[in-house]
Amino acid sequence: MPTKRALIVDDSTTAQYRLKKMLRSYDLQIDAVDSGEAALLHLASHVPDVIFMDHLMPGMDGFRALQIIKSHPETAMVPVIMYTSKSGDVYTGQARALGALDVISKDTINATDLSKVMEGIHIYPLKKVQEAAAAEPEEVVLPDDGINPQLDISDLPPVEAVAAPAPRTEGPASDNSRRIELRISQLEHAIDDSRRVITARLVREIQKLRYNISRELTEHVVPAEPARKADTPAAEELPPAPPAQPPRQGWFLPFATLAVVLIVGGFSINYFNKLNERLSALSEQQAEQRSHLNDITNKLVELHTSLEMQSNMQTQLGVVNSGRVVKNNMLNDMVWAFNQSGVMPFNPDIMDPGTIQRLNEFVHRISQQGFKGAVWVNLSAGDFCVVTDSAGRAQLPGKDVRMSDCMLLSELYTIENLMEEVVEEIDSNLVAINSVNRGDINVIVSRMDDQHLNYPARQPQTLASEWNRVAQNNNRLTIELSDVDSLQ
Repeated sequence: MPTKRALIVDDSTTAQYRLKKMLRSYDLQIDAVDSGEAALLHLASHVPDVIFMDHLMPGMDGFRALQIIKSHPETAMVPVIMYTSKSGDVYTGQARALGALDVISKDTINATDLSKVMEGIHIYPLKKVQEAAAAEPEEVVLPDDGINPQLDISDLPPVEAVAAPAPRTEGPASDNSRRIELRISQLEHAIDDSRRVITARLVREIQKLRYNISRELTEHVVPAEPARKADTPAAEELPPAPPAQPPRQGWFLPFATLAVVLIVGGFSINYFNKLNERLSALSEQQAEQRSHLNDITNKLVELHTSLEMQSNMQTQLGVVNSGRVVKNNMLNDMVWAFNQSGVMPFNPDIMDPGTIQRLNEFVHRISQQGFKGAVWVNLSAGDFCVVTDSAGRAQLPGKDVRMSDCMLLSELYTIENLMEEVVEEIDSNLVAINSVNRGDINVIVSRMDDQHLNYPARQPQTLASEWNRVAQNNNRLTIELSDVDSLQ
């Protein structure tokens, strides 16, 4: 059985699978979540030995999640390794400044790089662990059935999750894009057809022109004068005939045809240029519309993610938004992380010391962040079903005890007196806090009557453990912040 745990925080299923495959050679139990919020919820109940954190994720990014993890005392010592596609000395310096142990690249990571990082946190491959165990055979413990453990392939991602395409957004912009694509296709076919027709016509005209020129040259070449006989008297020579003039009309047709061809060719070139310009303009328009459509889609996805996160946070905290907010996102994240562990365990001395210590540490941290204003401490008490010991102190009963054999705290003490004692104890512990902060932070304790969960029907046969499970959930301490500007 693995002796250590690793947590992978990445919204890419493919990246999760690649890192899991490389980590199989280590003695690790591997968990994976797909967002920073899910990682913080996981850390509320499990503390791993190493965390591999992606940077760019929907909602909370990796740096924000890293800040919250390092600000919480229970997870501050967990080594966090940024497993991301971003690189560069500036990015590495930012990550280390926020508390990251190292930065490894998704694109260039190999077994050697991973081995160096893992050895730095004293996590070794199974082969070395087995060799070390073989050196001390008396410490080796075989399974009872003697069967070798099989390779676990349960963490392989499904094919549909890896290859599923992103949903396509339908709307007016996508209809315009399809019409533009259809028009561009029609213009391209028309240009090809016109090019073929004009090319064939030009070839025929050029061939006809060559044929006419060759024929005219053959017909109008003047033959050489035959040699005169020596015995022919000069007196009998015929008068010289006037020189033959080449017919001017015979040359007009070829030149006219050539001129027509050149004119047609010029118009064709101009027509092609205009078509290409129009096609380029349509392509640019289509690219702009596609870019605009992608921007709108990304904004809708971000808005949906933000609204969903806010709804989940309000549901998990069970607190109606009272308008007490601060502009500092880091402080809001610290409040959210504190309220995730807002359930207080039952304590016979009314108030759990661990909760008081957490509250003290929280006020100290927000003071270091420069916060000035009010810290609203909201209390709701769980009405536990208890029994009393010999000294008269309230104790939780055993698992098999029924409601008829125990008494509610609201009956043992009145609920008003119980809440007054809790408020007084918190106020007494927070006097030192207010004095240290010189009045910059004012802690205000108030009672909440709304219950997080409804209690089951109170019947004599109902098990007290079922009732106390609901009471434990209703026994809460949550906080809200109001800075100085919002209080004015």
